[in-house]
Amino acid sequence: SLRAFWDSPPGRYDPSKTLKQNLNLTPAIMSRFDLFFVVIDHKDPVADRAIANHIVSLHQYGSMANTEIQPEFTTSELQRYIRYARALKPALSDEASKLLVQFYAQLRRSEQSAPGAYHVTVRQLEALIRLGEARARAELELTITSEHVREAKRLLKESITHVNYDNVDIVETDDLEDEMEEVDRERGGVAAGEAVEPPAADVMGMAGDGVAAEPRKVKSISYDKYSNVSKSIVLYIRSQEEDGETSAPGGGHGLRQGDVVEWYLNQQDELDSIEKLDEERRLVKRIIQRMIKVDNNLMLVKEPESGRVDDRVLTVRQDYVV
Repeated sequence: SLRAFWDSPPGRYDPSKTLKQNLNLTPAIMSRFDLFFVVIDHKDPVADRAIANHIVSLHQYGSMANTEIQPEFTTSELQRYIRYARALKPALSDEASKLLVQFYAQLRRSEQSAPGAYHVTVRQLEALIRLGEARARAELELTITSEHVREAKRLLKESITHVNYDNVDIVETDDLEDEMEEVDRERGGVAAGEAVEPPAADVMGMAGDGVAAEPRKVKSISYDKYSNVSKSIVLYIRSQEEDGETSAPGGGHGLRQGDVVEWYLNQQDELDSIEKLDEERRLVKRIIQRMIKVDNNLMLVKEPESGRVDDRVLTVRQDYVV
């Protein structure tokens, strides 16, 4: 196997840029690697002290005998395990072979619908096979099962995501913005940095006084942030529906949007002020709107009679796979 280590041209990884922009490599070269991992040196006083103590102990005593944490396995035991795992030649099961074909076709279709920097070719099919074999060897299995292939797909998909995706634009549109701005007016003002609804425009896009209406602003968030929030929402809705815990009026299918938003906010320990809580609430509502209008992974079960977006009943499309 080939492992390559690449430092960003400025000498430090820029989180505001995509992986491709940081690496400055051509798609042809990037497609030759199975996986990409970004290693960032975050400053953490606790971790920094633990690492420093470990390194100093190794230099002082020449071994790990006097370190605070003792490994579960010795070095020789790990070496024997690695040698044995490498000697295994796991074979593909029939179910795993079918899944490989299915997953490769899905990757090709997703590239056609959303082309990016990472080109899906037969190399990626071979990567799936190699990753499946590696997973089977790690578990000392002689057969590559469907679970090994699913894990290979997850790893490859996450790697492609890091290469391809820029920030996600959250456009401030529709009745959602009207309602949130009305709430702001009731509280005594619009939140700082947020767009204000322009005067009512006619069919030509002109404001009421004949002046062209100002377009709404677009808020950008990182793909990781968008992905984490949307996945959390999907998994929560599905888990609640599987448990029969629905908040739809009359006990029907789906969950009330306001309940989903409040559940998500309750999971975020870092929201330690009213301002941060309100900002995150507005963001989550816009993400849900995008999940309905753009990504089509959420759907409305029922429109609210009250007209308020928090009273909408949401469910996850049955064919959507996280």
